[in-house]
Amino acid sequence: FVAAALAAGQLQKFYESPQQTITVGGTLTLAHGLGAKPKEYDVFLVCQTAEFGYSIGQEIKESMGLTTSNLGVTIVPDAANMNVKFGSSSPPVFSALNFSTGASVSLTNANWKMVVRAWL
Repeated sequence: FVAAALAAGQLQKFYESPQQTITVGGTLTLAHGLGAKPKEYDVFLVCQTAEFGYSIGQEIKESMGLTTSNLGVTIVPDAANMNVKFGSSSPPVFSALNFSTGASVSLTNANWKMVVRAWL
């Protein structure tokens, strides 16, 4: 969607947060500077320490939303900020598929950082 919307001129501005520490049950307020509520936004996890078949610097696109196991992140954007709430599962905050085996794994919070990207 994003690439097509950028090409069509539908998305005009872009924000990318610095890498954020993942904190169980934590909150973040990230000022995006876009001047309006973003039309689209995504969360990416950036590998800091290799684990589960992922190498340092690789990214995973995170699926946001409520889960029954208190995992993940929810973002509520407004005209000034990306308001972030991390899941309260202790630990991990995020799960993913092992990139080598495909098995479900619990990511080590300290081995990953979160980046938020948003577009107008």
